[in-house]
Amino acid sequence: MKRFALGILLILAVLLAPLAQAGEIVTLSGSSAKITPGSGPVVDVGNLRTALVIVNVTAGSGTVNPFRVWLEQSIDGTIIAETACDLVLKGGAAAPGSVPTVPQRDIVNEAAVVTSGTWSAVCPIAGRQVRARWDVTGSTPFETFSVVAFLK
Repeated sequence: MKRFALGILLILAVLLAPLAQAGEIVTLSGSSAKITPGSGPVVDVGNLRTALVIVNVTAGSGTVNPFRVWLEQSIDGTIIAETACDLVLKGGAAAPGSVPTVPQRDIVNEAAVVTSGTWSAVCPIAGRQVRARWDVTGSTPFETFSVVAFLK
């Protein structure tokens, strides 16, 4: 009887483990140089409702002011709404000008060129599609970064 119960528990553990980890990693913008404002592709997230968004900057030059990255979402692919994210962090600490417990649009909000760094935020998703959007402006602005999201 003990072996039977242990066997059932083992089977349940194997079957239920994927449910606890269910989620999807999507690239909202591949690592590339951005020199103007823009956005990544619209990604269908289905019924997933939370995104852990990671912005990884690997290079920057020129005079950049401002440099911002945020998440947008849509119900039908045509109406795009900005997303207020929580727990906005820069390299594990509160991002400059942010209060991690107060929702804000910008995941990255810098007033000068950034040569490297990692930002993260937890963003609620109400729509069916999301995309990354950025503002890179200034005199010869150049920022190389990627945006990925773990959706759950």
